[in-house]
Amino acid sequence: MTPLADEINMEEWPEENVVEESRNNTLGIISLVFGILGVLGALLCCCFSPVGSVLGIVALICGILGHQQKQQFALAGLILGAVAIFLGVVIFITLQLIPPEIIIGEEFMEEFMEEFLREMQQHK
Repeated sequence: MTPLADEINMEEWPEENVVEESRNNTLGIISLVFGILGVLGALLCCCFSPVGSVLGIVALICGILGHQQKQQFALAGLILGAVAIFLGVVIFITLQLIPPEIIIGEEFMEEFMEEFLREMQQHK
């Protein structure tokens, strides 16, 4: 041991000054990444908002497990996962309740139906 180490009595050293060993933060990072992807998936892919919810569920599960192990990013991933699930469900239900004419325009819907009926009559 070095002379300096001999002078320091480790029993008297305060615990808050002891550097903890690096922890495994895998679940926290996975939770954060899936939470971000879930929120983006729910917002940007409105037609596929259930994808955002599924990613949010993965983020929520990993966030809970990581938070129990006191991992750094687990809480952020847990919150983002919950937000992704909420957004995905709300957007999906909203799109189911709104008539297609409002979303894509009444004129487009009329032209589409006329073309569809013409095609159906030609194939008879």
